[in-house]
Amino acid sequence: MDQIRNVPFNDIVSVYNGQNFTIDGLTNRGVDHMGTISIMVMDPDVLRVKIAVCWKQRTRVIGEDQNLNGVLEGPEDINGNGEIDSPCMMAGAVIFH
Repeated sequence: MDQIRNVPFNDIVSVYNGQNFTIDGLTNRGVDHMGTISIMVMDPDVLRVKIAVCWKQRTRVIGEDQNLNGVLEGPEDINGNGEIDSPCMMAGAVIFH
């Protein structure tokens, strides 16, 4: 989220929407995981930013991205909102000043 705040407002959607990432601390421990960023334009001066991380814990994947590829595919969208959701999620607004 801090990286997004440092990007010019008009570039946030093109740079970050749909971006996938991994977390070094989890990768170094051998944890299979994938983070995703989705951005929705609420109005011309407000963006909703949602960051979700899904991971494999033993034999179970936590979060909707069941194959950890950063893409929401048909049966993975359990709640039908069209976005990857996870218990490890952060959302906030970015407002143009």
